[in-house]
Amino acid sequence: MATVHARPGPVTEAAAALEAELIAFEQAVEDAGKVRLDTRKNLERAAREVQRAAASYERMQLRIGELGVRLREGTERATGKAITLQEIGHQLQERQQTYVDMMGAHEALMQEALVLRDLAEKGPEALIEVQAGLAGLAERAHEMAAAARAAGFRDLAEDATARFQQLSSLSNKLGGAPS
Repeated sequence: MATVHARPGPVTEAAAALEAELIAFEQAVEDAGKVRLDTRKNLERAAREVQRAAASYERMQLRIGELGVRLREGTERATGKAITLQEIGHQLQERQQTYVDMMGAHEALMQEALVLRDLAEKGPEALIEVQAGLAGLAERAHEMAAAARAAGFRDLAEDATARFQQLSSLSNKLGGAPS
């Protein structure tokens, strides 16, 4: 969520200072142009207005330079943040891929459990194969839970732990204990 700053940043302040000086310069030029050049007093006044406008122009040029500096600094800040964002994006992609891979292993385990269920429905002659398969799947579920915990994926760890408990319980009921 974006943070709203109570005080304007350096780019905004420099732009506002430039805008104020530009307005002052425009006004000084306008004032200088309004003076009638028909008396000594008006000539002196016009000279002062021209000097005021020239000084304002010089200040405006300084403000333009300052704004340029602030824009470069802002660009550097933005570039730094863009690099950080790119790094975050790479980390996110890696984490997402790890999650997808772990989910794929979880789904494969569930498919194998369904195959064992179908095999168990064939009757007592498949019992030894089903028991061995359940024990192997329970061990893989246990390993998957440990890997998910190590990777920091709490939801996958909880799911794999639940599968481990289910498979271990079923294997025990059928007479084989998982290792």
